[in-house]
Amino acid sequence: MQNKGFENRLNKKYFYNFYYKDLYKNENIKSKIIKYFLIVNGCLPYKFYKIFQEYLNLMKPNNDYFLLFNAWNNYEQNSFLEPNEEFGYSYLNYFSKAIFNENFDIIYDIHSLNNKCKIAIQVHLFYEDLIEDIINKLNHIPVKYDLFITITSQQIYNNIKNYIKKYSKANYFEILIVENKGRDILPFLNQIKTKFRLYKYLCHIHTKKSKHSKENDLGAIWRNYLLNNLLGDVSIISEILYDFENNKKLGFIFPETFYLILEYFYILTNEIKNWMNFIASKLFPNYKIGKLLNFPAGNMFWAKIEAIYQIFVIDINEYFPNENGQLNDTIMHGIERIWLYLVKFNGFYYKTILYL
Repeated sequence: MQNKGFENRLNKKYFYNFYYKDLYKNENIKSKIIKYFLIVNGCLPYKFYKIFQEYLNLMKPNNDYFLLFNAWNNYEQNSFLEPNEEFGYSYLNYFSKAIFNENFDIIYDIHSLNNKCKIAIQVHLFYEDLIEDIINKLNHIPVKYDLFITITSQQIYNNIKNYIKKYSKANYFEILIVENKGRDILPFLNQIKTKFRLYKYLCHIHTKKSKHSKENDLGAIWRNYLLNNLLGDVSIISEILYDFENNKKLGFIFPETFYLILEYFYILTNEIKNWMNFIASKLFPNYKIGKLLNFPAGNMFWAKIEAIYQIFVIDINEYFPNENGQLNDTIMHGIERIWLYLVKFNGFYYKTILYL
C-alpha cells in the first residue's frame, strides 16, 4: 500500500536494523526498503506503543485505510503480542493504550534519583550559536548535575559564561578553552580526566554540524536526533537514569544509529581498525579487535563512569592530528568505535535507545 501521508515519515524516523546491512550494498533495494517498509530493531513494549500511536495518528485523515497485524505470537522471529514471561501483558496494555489514545506516562521518584546520582555533563561547544539549544536541552535534567564545557576561542568565553549563569540550571559549571584539535573527543577526554572519579554518571554531547555532508542540513538533523534521544525531555532522562540505577551492569546508553548515515556506519577501513587496535593495546593489552561491535555514531552518549574509566587514565594526546577537515581514518574515529569494547571488557553491557 502506498500513500503519500505515510510515505517515508515513520520509515525515516524508525528504520534501523543492524542485521540488514547487506541491503545497503544495493541502492535500488535500499530505497525500496526505506520507502515501503518499517523495520525496527529491538521493538520493546514502549517503543512499540510510540510507533503504533504514530501510525494511528497518521491514519486519522485516511479513514479508508487500516492496519493489519500479521504476527500475534510469532516467538521464533521475536514478533508477538501475546503475554510472555519477560514482559507479561505489556504489549497488550500498550496496544490498548495506543488504540484509545491514552498516555502511558511513567512516574519517577526524582527525589530518590537526586540522592543517588552524581552526574557530569560534558559539552564540546565548537559552535557558539548552539548554546541556547544546548542549555535548553540540559535544563530538562530533573536532578542536580555539574556542567563542563570546552570551547576553542577566548573571544566567546565571557558570552558563554554569562549565558550559563543566566539560563542554566547546572549545580556547578566550568569552561575550559582548548586548542581546536581532536574534534569533540580530545577536549572531552582532557577536561574529564581530572574529574571522572567524582561522578557516577557521565553524558557527553557536542555541537555537531557535519558541514562536509552532501545531504542538506544532515548535521543539524543528526545532531537534533541525538540530543533529543539523550536529553529530549524529563521523562527520557529519568528513564535513562532509572535504567542505570536498576541495572547494575548497564554501563552505556546511546541512540540507535541515525538512518541517514547507515551507509557510512558499516565502513571499517584498515586505518580505523589499526587505530582501534592501538587504543585497545593501551586499554587492555594483548586484545585484538575482531568483529566490529555497534558504536555510538556521532559520539554522544550516557555512561557509567565505572564502565569506561580507563579511557581517562591512558595518555594518547600526542596521537591526535592537527585539524585539517579529516573525514575518516583518525584516532578520533577509532575512539568512537572502541567504547563498547571497553564497556564489555569492564563487565558491563550497553543499550541503544530511540525515543524521539
